[in-house]
Amino acid sequence: MATGVKALKAQEAKDIGIAGMGHDQAAAEGATLGQYKFNTFKSGKKGASKDAKVSSLDQESLSPNEVQSFEHGLIQAKAQNLARILMETPSNHMTPTLFVERAMKELEKLDLGSQKLEILVRDQSWAEEHKMGAFLSVAKGSDEPLKFLEIRYHGGKSDDKPLALVGKGVTFDS
Repeated sequence: MATGVKALKAQEAKDIGIAGMGHDQAAAEGATLGQYKFNTFKSGKKGASKDAKVSSLDQESLSPNEVQSFEHGLIQAKAQNLARILMETPSNHMTPTLFVERAMKELEKLDLGSQKLEILVRDQSWAEEHKMGAFLSVAKGSDEPLKFLEIRYHGGKSDDKPLALVGKGVTFDS
């Protein structure tokens, strides 16, 4: 799927219909991930290009579960591509402050409501209070003040087990 979409995008296709053939989530993921190319800072013909719109060719014949599976694949791949952008952006263009701003902008797009989403931006005094020595040491390598972003989602059912995702988001490391 990824190879086919890359070939169509190279021919400047703007809207690409794909058939999942029973693997709708994987097809949507492959088509979306296949378009990724970090060229944000390039100019001219090889510069940043907008992704083609990916949709299911057989949308009308899909069951509700298959439609949901296709949409889930699109969401997962778009999230992975965002993570790639955040990871590959040079530290002078993705400082801790810019990282937090970008994360906030992306979270606003989700429109989850303030009841369900709690966003905490921690500073140096918080990191010192929590004895985060390694984090503080790395942060000394930059003129930019450190930020520790904590995002809490309170949208699950009351009896759901909590799920925690932890990622290291150091934007500068000497």
